[in-house]
Amino acid sequence: MVLQIFAVVASVLLGNKLSRQKTLLVSTSMIFVPFMVIGCIGRQKYLSTTSKYSIVFSYVVICAYNIAQGPLTYAITRELSVGVNQNQIMSVSNIALYFFLWLISFTAPYLYNKAGLGPMVCFVYAGLTLTSLAWGRTQLEITAFFTEAVPARKWSTHGFARIGDGGKEKLGSVEKMNVHHVEVAKDAV
Repeated sequence: MVLQIFAVVASVLLGNKLSRQKTLLVSTSMIFVPFMVIGCIGRQKYLSTTSKYSIVFSYVVICAYNIAQGPLTYAITRELSVGVNQNQIMSVSNIALYFFLWLISFTAPYLYNKAGLGPMVCFVYAGLTLTSLAWGRTQLEITAFFTEAVPARKWSTHGFARIGDGGKEKLGSVEKMNVHHVEVAKDAV
């Protein structure tokens, strides 16, 4: 419990100072590696001496989740859901989050005990962790999908002409965002 508090405090302090995409990638890697280690430990015949290592790596998973994925899930979802449907998008996001949390806690005892996987159940969770790395779209691209009204079924093949390198133009050593100012006449409002 104390480690979780320190991890969340670290997340609050570093949340806006670090790139969210890199933070999520690092925390996902920090979760994937211990899952693989715990799964490999579970392949040993006698687990009495190695179970303490599983507990240590479980704490690494807990801290990695609380540093980035736990707190940033809400922040990123809130930033990506724009427009009039923001409340509905957030509601669906929260329902999906709690459903998958319930699904993991409901199936874990069965996979661990009844299926006889023991600590090797972490191989299943490591595989599921890898699926989160396959997304590959930036926040700017997702916002552009909604701005350009691109249907979701075309997201995997759609390319953006103006975004290029993450929406940034490199000007020497300084990077500037593609920002355009639009004047609106008072008569149009």
